[in-house]
Amino acid sequence: MVSANSNRNSECFYQQKGQYSLLSLLDRSCNSTFFVADTRIRYDMMTSAVLKFSNGRYDDVSSTAICKWSNLVYRDRYLNRAGDGTIPFTYSGSSGPNSWGHLSPNFSLCGTGKSQSPINILTDKVVFNKNLKPLIRFYGSANVTLVNNKFNVGIRYPDHSGGIIVDDKAYALKQMHWHAPAEHRIDGKRHAAELHLVHVSEDGNVTVVAILFEFGKPDPLVDKIQTKLNELEYEVKIHEDLPITFGPFHSTELRKKTHKYYRYVGSFSTPPCTENVIWHILGKVRTISRKQVEALRAPLDWSCKSNARPCQLLNGRHVELYDEQSKT
Repeated sequence: MVSANSNRNSECFYQQKGQYSLLSLLDRSCNSTFFVADTRIRYDMMTSAVLKFSNGRYDDVSSTAICKWSNLVYRDRYLNRAGDGTIPFTYSGSSGPNSWGHLSPNFSLCGTGKSQSPINILTDKVVFNKNLKPLIRFYGSANVTLVNNKFNVGIRYPDHSGGIIVDDKAYALKQMHWHAPAEHRIDGKRHAAELHLVHVSEDGNVTVVAILFEFGKPDPLVDKIQTKLNELEYEVKIHEDLPITFGPFHSTELRKKTHKYYRYVGSFSTPPCTENVIWHILGKVRTISRKQVEALRAPLDWSCKSNARPCQLLNGRHVELYDEQSKT
């Protein structure tokens, strides 16, 4: 049996000393309803619940209360990670991508889903859709928080930080995070890195904008957080894991006009692999330096240094193309 203390960064808490772990209890007693609102509040409450449990005072926390926030661990993991500092999946070994679907019942879509992400985009197979519109992005200045999710480094945005318009529907920007190497491929080519901007609508629908990077000149956006990335790495070395308040953060680099993008319906590329996510992979490939990629990887758990899920089968899905030049 795996010990929670000896392997906290691989498969989370398992049964130990005759007691069910918190996550094991959630598997048995909680549904997987997807909530989006009040994520920050539920994050804090879940942190408190986990701490009480781990200190041997589980009876202070009702199972009903825990179930109300269980979706934070499983269904909202793409927005925020669990508050106990552990990661229930990795990118290698027995808890790597090929095993995600078996690590928890709530991760089952990772193994059985038919609309999974990422994918390999074959440019000679994409369908040009003349009805697609330009992506309208309106990102403003915001007091953001830099977080080490252990499986990626991310920036968390407060409410009213801007967003995107997709098919006349508004989606609010919730967070962004990086993968290195890139997850999506273009004609089989894997790029150096990929940035995901995660947006959520009022009714809980999710759309992600993906930006691909090749090695070259430093990326201006990563430059802005370089010093803070060094702080995250330092916290890992001293065994701390605290979000870092960044202060006013301007996302002007992300508001550039989109001349070309690929769209398809997929999933979160990390557990729980929730489907019906609308993906937009921008056609313009940006540059990032090798030093910047190293800085993005440095704070991560050793098993997640290369945090790209393998490409998934299309299973009959179509990838649509928006190309401004083809419209004229």
